[in-house]
Amino acid sequence: MRVLVSVLTLLIGVCLLALTSCRCADEGVLATLENRQGQVDRDTKAQPKSWSDAAIGATFSMGDALRTRETSTASLALDDGSQLSVRPKTVLRFSDTPPKAGEQGFDVETGEALLEVGDAGLVLRTSLGLARIDGKSQVLVRRTTGGMRFEVHVGRAVIETADGKKNELERGQGIVVGVGQAVLDKPGPAASAAATASASPDLDEPLPVAGDISGHVVGGGVSVQRPASTSFAALAPGAVQVPSGSTVKVKQGSTLTLHSGGASAALAGNGTYLLGGAGGTLVQVRQGSVALSGGRTRIAVPGGVIVTSAGSAASVETLRQGSRVRVSKNHVSVDTAKGAERIEAGQEAVLAGDGDIRLAGKGLGFADISVNSGESLVVHDPKPPTAVRILFQGACPEGGIVRVQGKGATFASGSGSVALPFGPGRHAYALHCLAGDGTESAPVSQGALTIVHDAGTRPMPQKPPSTGIEADGRTYTVMYQNQLPAVSFRWSKAPQGSSFVLSHRSAAGSRSYKVAAPSYSFRSGALPEGSHTFYFEGGGKVSRQTTVQIRFDNAAPTASLQTPVALNVKQGETVNISGVAQPGWTVQINGNSADLDGQQRFSHKAAMPTDERALAVRLTHPQRGTHIYVRRAVSTQ
Repeated sequence: MRVLVSVLTLLIGVCLLALTSCRCADEGVLATLENRQGQVDRDTKAQPKSWSDAAIGATFSMGDALRTRETSTASLALDDGSQLSVRPKTVLRFSDTPPKAGEQGFDVETGEALLEVGDAGLVLRTSLGLARIDGKSQVLVRRTTGGMRFEVHVGRAVIETADGKKNELERGQGIVVGVGQAVLDKPGPAASAAATASASPDLDEPLPVAGDISGHVVGGGVSVQRPASTSFAALAPGAVQVPSGSTVKVKQGSTLTLHSGGASAALAGNGTYLLGGAGGTLVQVRQGSVALSGGRTRIAVPGGVIVTSAGSAASVETLRQGSRVRVSKNHVSVDTAKGAERIEAGQEAVLAGDGDIRLAGKGLGFADISVNSGESLVVHDPKPPTAVRILFQGACPEGGIVRVQGKGATFASGSGSVALPFGPGRHAYALHCLAGDGTESAPVSQGALTIVHDAGTRPMPQKPPSTGIEADGRTYTVMYQNQLPAVSFRWSKAPQGSSFVLSHRSAAGSRSYKVAAPSYSFRSGALPEGSHTFYFEGGGKVSRQTTVQIRFDNAAPTASLQTPVALNVKQGETVNISGVAQPGWTVQINGNSADLDGQQRFSHKAAMPTDERALAVRLTHPQRGTHIYVRRAVSTQ
């Protein structure tokens, strides 16, 4: 019996190991042909070198291969969400052994292919080396006479050779891995700039644009100058075929929508466009606006080149000097003489004529604190601006945009959350969801953040504030912090008399006080928060009605912290937070409640967050709302 149990245990362990070391979903499909241009063939593991036409939607499994002919290209969607762009005259064969989770396995037998990695990163196994590639990176894999060459176009990769040596490659660097050898090159600035200009972060080699381009004309204001012609001829509404190399003019109110390789480009009014051209562009925009959607393509605009991703949607317009691109779905990339940038849905970029890229709508890559979308609270920060991550809480499954209103309005888009900097002052914000078609919803939640430049070390006021109010017909506002104010009313211009009446009206009702002189004092707490109107009568005259607004100072300290502003700790290390809170307030530190003694003092040990730059001391009052006090580590000051 013990032998049987041992055998069963061993079998279960082997099965679990097998399940955790390879893909457990559809192991048969490693890639799907998403797009093709020209002649693209495929074979199978069962019949290698027996080539047949590869249709869009064809799937590839272990041991299968894809072949592109001269001037032909193909785009493959890998099973982990990565993209593989296969250049002309290339043979790419998938590994005949199952790749592990988080890995891809293929060899470029001839030619070259660009691997565009998803957010999570992956491990690429080839017959001559292993590449650990960071998320959102792009690595060109090329077969050379010396072996396999890896070039990093965007991001970072670590190449491991058969001898166990690790070679770290940054953008613009490459390495040739042969049998038992590896040769690393690190190009200088000029070579790096050339690599940047020639390599898009989303599409390696543009899909060839040659011959006639299909299109559809709306309106009567579209004309074309064909390559061999010296004059423009009108294009009738409806389907058209326009030769590559033609110049097109589109008047206001008309459009010409081009179709190529699954991509659509709608050329709008008051524009001039060159179809096709150098670098494999579908269209070169000299002036006008273009709406892009669908497949992967490339268009040239003043200031750079726009490269779309599969399923993306964006609009482009020319400016006096440069261009603006707004992305509504997925992402596109821009290449300029000064670099490349990925533009996500909800973001926009302005390309200057000299190649500068000004990006708007990209959130911060870090945060000091996090708040739920729709919260309104006060942040006490010793060194603002405060980097605040706003959590969507599942409200926007397709992604969302947080728009900050008022002076210095800004916005950022993201999936699940975005982080934005907030300087001193009050900032109203709203979360808008992005739909699958890229449209933006009405606000799904709204809130306001008030940032106070405050170290949180001021001692609590020991006495209530005291103020005197003249009966002069004006409206006064009296702010208080932890204790209601003591208020004195007086009528300086009162006539002579031996008795007066003070009339007082508030939300609680009306009341009169007989006094011997034209003055009266209310002790602290006698007048509650709210609006109070009063006037005096006496000597045959009546004073002007005067209003006093008693309000809680929302920016006032709700706690006094004894913990230093700058903490000499690292992320994950423990620190003690101590202080005193105002009566009626509860204290939480990093989400855990802190106990208060009879004098409202607290002392609580907490770990510095590992996913944020600051430790948050959160105080909450049932009527006053929420205040957060920020404590950063020295390394983030």
